[in-house]
Amino acid sequence: MIVIGISENAIIFLGVKILIDKSEIADYLSRAKKLIVQNKFSIALNSNRMTNLSLFDEYLIDEERIKIILLDLTEDDFCEKVQNKHVQFQHEWLYIFGKEISLMKRYEEKAKWFLYISSLI
Repeated sequence: MIVIGISENAIIFLGVKILIDKSEIADYLSRAKKLIVQNKFSIALNSNRMTNLSLFDEYLIDEERIKIILLDLTEDDFCEKVQNKHVQFQHEWLYIFGKEISLMKRYEEKAKWFLYISSLI
């Protein structure tokens, strides 16, 4: 999805008629961070989330480091809001965030990884 406009209060995306108010993103992050602090979150590690599995296999990272990264997210890390594609959950919206971080590869020198975080509340 391509961002075509950012104002003080809203983000507008090309090709999709979604106007997202920055206060919505701030509210979402606030609610999500409260749950993270309370350890009421999980990282899906199943066949539907191969990217998550490969992250833990290929890099020296654990759930505590993931928690720190999630708590460091800001409105500026927001990428897009998309409708869940799974038939049973099409009523849900996913908020996608991206943050560039440096991680140590398990068997190599330091590498950069662009972490995409999608979640819903």
